[in-house]
Amino acid sequence: MYNRTIGLLICALILALLAGSAAGSDYHYYSLGQQISVPISDSLVTVVLNPDGEGALRTIDAPCIDTTFEPININGSTWSYGIKDDWSIDSALTNLRHHTSVKIANPVLGTPDSIPVFLTDEFTARVADEVSIAEFEGFVLMHNVEIREIDSVDDRRYMLRMTAESAEDLLEVSNTFYESELVEYSVPNFYNIAVQDHVPNDPQYQYQWHLKNNTVPGADIHFEQAIDFNWDERETVTVAIIDAGFDLSHEDFDSTLLYHWYDAAGDNLDSLGPDSDPSPGLGDSPKERIDWAHGTNVLGIVN
Repeated sequence: MYNRTIGLLICALILALLAGSAAGSDYHYYSLGQQISVPISDSLVTVVLNPDGEGALRTIDAPCIDTTFEPININGSTWSYGIKDDWSIDSALTNLRHHTSVKIANPVLGTPDSIPVFLTDEFTARVADEVSIAEFEGFVLMHNVEIREIDSVDDRRYMLRMTAESAEDLLEVSNTFYESELVEYSVPNFYNIAVQDHVPNDPQYQYQWHLKNNTVPGADIHFEQAIDFNWDERETVTVAIIDAGFDLSHEDFDSTLLYHWYDAAGDNLDSLGPDSDPSPGLGDSPKERIDWAHGTNVLGIVN
């Protein structure tokens, strides 16, 4: 529900900084009822900025900040910063938590393959079935945590957010909720870097005909070449959209960028029923057709 992915951002530099990750003092979280110990980076932290700095502030004049490291924007109000070599992570976090521009400061976690895992101020918890919502929300208030969102499908699943008055780091406050036994689970919303290799490591990749077609001549979409292509060298990119229908005269579309459309139903429209009209061409009047909605939506996103 709350998965979010951060694009490639100076990945080589991050991995180099994280290579010297340290174990830290009892950093852990809970997953499937198990306590998971995690290493922390000795060179990176994440900082949640005060509201007046959201999305804009990139520099913090704290003495522990390594100004040669380009800050990484994690989710708008959260940034990752490098820490100077002569500062420990614990001392840097203490220093940052007393800075006027900083609302919350967290360590950066590591993984066995040295990919950084960023913490912000968000965590997700599900209230145990036998616990009353009133009791849970009272616990939320007691620990100075905000309710950011309640799941529209499962009204016992909460997106929660730390405040400046919460526990010092996200792991601590999330673990406090889990250890209260009021919830089924309580886990931080982890952010990391997605690295897309041009050849997936999926052993079933060769059978995924929509990506790699070795059977039908001319049907391969050249997925590997597309991923490996240097898109920065192209001023324009042609995109083919195959969908149920399009309102090509929609005001959101630039008619000079649309060409070579084709009605695959063609002369077979009668077999689909009297109401199965083709999509309008350029210059035709738009019609109120529900089955154009998806194609029009997709075309609008790409356009």
